[in-house]
Amino acid sequence: NIEIQREIEEKLAKRALEPQILLTVLQQRASEAAVLGDVQAPSKVSINPAGDRVLDVISKAGGIRYAGYETFVTLQRNGNKATVYFNELIANPKENVFVAPGDALYVFRQQRSFLVFGATGLTGEFKFDAEKLSLVDAVARAGGIDDSKGNPRQTFVYRLQDRATLEKIGVDVASFPGGNEPIATIYRANMRDPAGLFLAQRFPMEDGDIVYVSNADQIELNKFLNFVTSLSNTSATLPANAISTRNAVRTLEP
Repeated sequence: NIEIQREIEEKLAKRALEPQILLTVLQQRASEAAVLGDVQAPSKVSINPAGDRVLDVISKAGGIRYAGYETFVTLQRNGNKATVYFNELIANPKENVFVAPGDALYVFRQQRSFLVFGATGLTGEFKFDAEKLSLVDAVARAGGIDDSKGNPRQTFVYRLQDRATLEKIGVDVASFPGGNEPIATIYRANMRDPAGLFLAQRFPMEDGDIVYVSNADQIELNKFLNFVTSLSNTSATLPANAISTRNAVRTLEP
């Protein structure tokens, strides 16, 4: 700015006596970054000469439109881009990097979800309604385990688990090919056991998890017997045997 002031003063020296120029920069477009997507006011925002971080720039654009636990931010710079979970920006200062002139920030909503099947009140896809959900929360969202059909001892979670986590819990991953690819993993929880229920309360759900609550052994046997009965129209003793077997199962069930 000083060099520009001196150049203007030199050019005005022949027309004015000791001219004095005061130059003020109102807006410096070369120090702008674009903020797009799910923010309150998508626009180009100016970057403070002292430096602005990702959260600072998003704040200048009015802040995020949706909850932090379902919001992600992509930073694009010089043809490269990286995406981070919004709440990670808050929890981990190292992720909240400085924004450079010419950067573009794209804020978008991506609702995490999980699937529930089997002997529960409801089945299907469920959205996360909080940043953290436990396995117990997930089963509760699905209406709980059906008392007349479900087997609380056999609650399963299917997940593509990263290798580092499996190694931490003592799983030998050397026999699984695929380099750094995640490994298909099944966790089983015994909801009838107090210790298992306590662990299920601490087991965090992840995006894309599949929960399956198995039917009670009696229900599975009944399905098989009904299937066999439907295939036989010639044996008069099979239906009677099926009924007898069902009664026996009821007697043996605790």
